[in-house]
Amino acid sequence: MKYLVVLASSSNARERLLRLVYDDFIVAPADIDESTMSGERAKDYVLRVAVGKAKSIAERMNGAYVLGFDTVVAVGRRILRKALSEEEAFSQMTLLSGRRHRVYTGISIALPNGKIIKRVRDTVVVFKRISDMEKKEFVDSREWEGVAVYKSQGIAARFIKSINGLETNIQGLPVFDVYQMLCGAGVIKG
Repeated sequence: MKYLVVLASSSNARERLLRLVYDDFIVAPADIDESTMSGERAKDYVLRVAVGKAKSIAERMNGAYVLGFDTVVAVGRRILRKALSEEEAFSQMTLLSGRRHRVYTGISIALPNGKIIKRVRDTVVVFKRISDMEKKEFVDSREWEGVAVYKSQGIAARFIKSINGLETNIQGLPVFDVYQMLCGAGVIKG
C-alpha cells in the first residue's frame, strides 16, 4: 500500500536524510511562529515546534503522514538559534569553543487519524578550543546560514572532538528514530 508522506521542512539536509528512510514523499514547508517561550527548556521547545509544524501541514493535507522537525543547539539552558549575522555566528562559535553542548531535535509525525507521535533525540557534542582565525574561517564559509549553528559535515567538523549520540541528529533528522517511528506507524514494514 502506498502512503502519502509529507516532509514539513524546506531543509535540503532533512530531505536527503529522509530519503535514506523513505523515498516517496513530498515537501511542504511549514511556516509557524518559532519564538521561544519564557523559561522554555530546549527539549520542550523543539518538541513543541516540531508538533506545530506537523499539525499545520496535516490540517491542509487530509490523509497524509506529516513529519515535522526542529533542531537547536543548547549550552546549558541557553538555546542557540540560527545566526542572523556574521557577528552572531562568531559569538556562537566563541561560546561553543572548548565546551560540551547538546543538539536537540524534536520529531513529530501527524497521522491521518489525527494522532501525533513524537519524541526528542539529543546528541552531546564536544568542541575543541577554536582560535579566532578558525572562527573567522567558519564565519567566512557562510555554512552557518539557515542551520542550527553549524553543519557537522561542513567546516565545523574540524572542531568536533567527540560525539555521543547520532550524527544524523546534528544534521536535523535522526535517521534511526524516524525509521522506527515510521515502522511503528505502519508506513514502513520493518
